[in-house]
Amino acid sequence: MGYEGGESLTSGDKLPGWLVYPERVESYRRGKLHPVEIGDIFQADRYHYKIIRKLGHGSFSTVWLAECISDPRYVAIKILSSDASSTSKEVQINQIIGANATAQGHIVTLLDSFKHDGPNGEHECLVFEPMGPAVAVCYNPDYNPIPAWQAKSICKQLLTALKCLHDLGIAHSDSNPGNLLLSLTIPIQQPSSGDEWQSTGVKGNPQIPGRIYENRPLTEFWDCEVTVMKLSDLGATFFSNDPLAIPVIANRLRAPKVVLQSSFNHQIDIWSFGCLLFKLFTRAPLFVIPLFNLVYTNTNHLHRISNNNYLP
Repeated sequence: MGYEGGESLTSGDKLPGWLVYPERVESYRRGKLHPVEIGDIFQADRYHYKIIRKLGHGSFSTVWLAECISDPRYVAIKILSSDASSTSKEVQINQIIGANATAQGHIVTLLDSFKHDGPNGEHECLVFEPMGPAVAVCYNPDYNPIPAWQAKSICKQLLTALKCLHDLGIAHSDSNPGNLLLSLTIPIQQPSSGDEWQSTGVKGNPQIPGRIYENRPLTEFWDCEVTVMKLSDLGATFFSNDPLAIPVIANRLRAPKVVLQSSFNHQIDIWSFGCLLFKLFTRAPLFVIPLFNLVYTNTNHLHRISNNNYLP
């Protein structure tokens, strides 16, 4: 069952409930996230970047809109946690992709990288081209479903991006709607600062910010009639000949080989793609599996995949 009608995605909608999770104060301690304030200056080898507003966050990083002071332009800076920075291959993989002309048009472009010392350790900072909101931000399966023509376009572009990675011997492993970013269609001019925040109630501790800013993706610089997408967040990627012991992947998108803990490679991306395609066109997950459940066993997972009673 596809979506009827030809209306476009609506910009500015909030994340669907299953994607909303707060940034926790506990994430700010030694080895974890770096405390950032609006107006902070980050110094790279060649450029200085001034933080304008917060674009988003994840378990191992925060992402910020920044202005390059020495070369006036806007960029997005991803600041990894200190622990993640020590093991991350994201810069290396981005550099491989950047050298491939075909991949550049389908993967968010890395512009610069540098390290930053802070109260919680040393942090890898990746500077990217600024992008619009994620697909996850722009539709709600229940209240604002994505129209069929846009779902088809997004799926085609995602498949092309995955092929570019696979041709380079790289698996993404985390191609969920939150990592599918829509390209900006309007030049960034005088963006509003991210002054929406919540107090942490902590004062005098340099490891913990006094406030946590709300995520504000660049929806005001994106035309909802245009659906040009790029794949982002290579933090969970791995080389096909050197897979991770446990790949970082959403529970519902795990391929059977991952669940069985057997050998796997980049082909797990195709299983995830199929699950995502089904979700975009039917508004329901292909397999009804809890998103976050630490006591949920692999046996239960396989049972739900193989049992028709758990299909939508």
